[in-house]
Amino acid sequence: MRTGYAIVLVCLAFSAPLLVTGCGGDSPNDQPAVTDAVRPTIPPGYSSKTIHVKFREGTNMELPLEVLPPSLRNAVASHNAVFSLPRQKLNELQARGMSRLGKTLPNLNLWLDLTLQSGTDAAEFLSELKRLPSVETAEPAPLPQPPPWITPNFTRNQGYLNPIPDGIEARFSWTIPGGNGGGVTVYDVEYNWLQTHEDLSRASGVIVLLNPGDSNNPPGFEELGCPAPCDRINREHGTAVLGEMIADNNRRGVTGISWGANIGLAPANTVNLGYNPANAIVLAVANGSAGDVILLEQQNPVCGVFDYGPTEVLSSVFDAIQTAVAQGFVVIEAAGNGGVNLDHAACSRLFDRTVRDSGAIIVGAGYPPTSGVDRQREGFSTFGSRVDLQGWGSGITTTGYGDLYLNPDCPAVPDFWYTGDFNGTSGAAAMVAGAVANLQGIAFAQSGIPLPPLQIRELLVQTGSPQLGNTAEHIGPRPDLRQAIAQLTHSAIDVALDIHSGGAPNPINNTNGEGVISVVILTTETFHASTVNPTTIRFGATGTEASSVQSALEDVDGDGDIDMMLQFRIQNTTIQCGHTSASLTGQTFDGRAIKGSDSIVMEGCRK
Repeated sequence: MRTGYAIVLVCLAFSAPLLVTGCGGDSPNDQPAVTDAVRPTIPPGYSSKTIHVKFREGTNMELPLEVLPPSLRNAVASHNAVFSLPRQKLNELQARGMSRLGKTLPNLNLWLDLTLQSGTDAAEFLSELKRLPSVETAEPAPLPQPPPWITPNFTRNQGYLNPIPDGIEARFSWTIPGGNGGGVTVYDVEYNWLQTHEDLSRASGVIVLLNPGDSNNPPGFEELGCPAPCDRINREHGTAVLGEMIADNNRRGVTGISWGANIGLAPANTVNLGYNPANAIVLAVANGSAGDVILLEQQNPVCGVFDYGPTEVLSSVFDAIQTAVAQGFVVIEAAGNGGVNLDHAACSRLFDRTVRDSGAIIVGAGYPPTSGVDRQREGFSTFGSRVDLQGWGSGITTTGYGDLYLNPDCPAVPDFWYTGDFNGTSGAAAMVAGAVANLQGIAFAQSGIPLPPLQIRELLVQTGSPQLGNTAEHIGPRPDLRQAIAQLTHSAIDVALDIHSGGAPNPINNTNGEGVISVVILTTETFHASTVNPTTIRFGATGTEASSVQSALEDVDGDGDIDMMLQFRIQNTTIQCGHTSASLTGQTFDGRAIKGSDSIVMEGCRK
């Protein structure tokens, strides 16, 4: 048994770069390149006792140490596979993924965890190990880091559930079959959770994903004065993430974005394996199925500095993500709270999508609307062209911590704690994970087939509310589930629309901005207005603006069929002088998109 390890892939300070990281180039402080004369060292954030090595294809993994020279073999105290699933199962995952993608995938059986004899110089060992022709990759084992979370600001709302641009349109997605995440499992990879919280019934009794004989081992963080199991960070962080995604929809406490989804719990740090988020990913893959979501609530130092970025900087994690994506899992990854520019030369193009792409959705943190600088990058958020999407980076109301609410009868019992400001790229990533789960739930409900991971990534990026502020510090758009669902569903049905404004051709008085306008969806031989879900309807200049203030079913045109009459506040439609038509969009109760338009004439406009 050994202690837990966690962290990142940074450049070692010697001449031979880590093979898969491509480390090299400019250092963070523009120092000269390291020369062969510099003694190798293990940088901060790495273990000086344990090495992770990936051998080349053809190596006999039954006797892997036989390929090592005696000087290295004698320095190894023990060795274990990095990935704990049986070799046959790992081979099946590789073969199935290759068949699905039509390209080569990493062989996870080639990874080995080497624990060194006491007194061994780990840096010298690593330097010699990487020179062996049988070794593809070698790196020091990472050490645990605090999860990406920032001190709360005590904001008291769940505006992230609301319509755009403030929220992600989660409430709208709930009106579509499957749009609450039903039929999807979200696997959370982190340190710990409070499964007995009153608002997390879907987490109650869920068996944590572990190897036989292993157990969860939440790490401590001495620099934060929080010894293991460090409940105030580890347990409360995991509880807040779960609440944001799957809190009960019961009119008590908070409601999760994907309150209909199931949850899987995959510890990143265990007693037997130490810090091994890569194996947690693969355990989730073995437990779930295509269409499920894996959320990586981890961060690691990147680009040669002790500032946090995406955990896929670890080669084993990158390989595990590729394997998961190849099985049809959507992997959501926190960008990290280090404020790092992933496009900097010091990152050695590790996050250049044209060089390598794990397939994960990397999520940065943007300011919430209450900040006054909505959708601009939070200063702590890592950024760059590889970051796909953003979520709120602060002001997230969810379960845990107790700064917002403590049960007055038992204030010390964390089962009743709530926070008004869960923060960081952790909160942002959980928000995106919820959006993905809802889209996959809709896809399952419509066709029984989930969206491919890369398609769902592209869909959310293309339809999201755009980043504001300094877009050169790229964190991407905030998800817009309404627009994503509109593209996901079949082509919109054209409906017959009649704007009732007091005559033909539908005059609208521009001087009466406080008034209402009546719009009728007519029943025809091919479409019944009664099938329309009025809560999904938007009307205005483009058909995405105003929601109705009143709706009713009645025979408006006197043909004996029931039509739908809706009323909208003119000031909310953004219809202005010069407009000659207005449009409507929405959904039927079974999730089909509809659209319609009618001509208008603006009155009261200056000539």
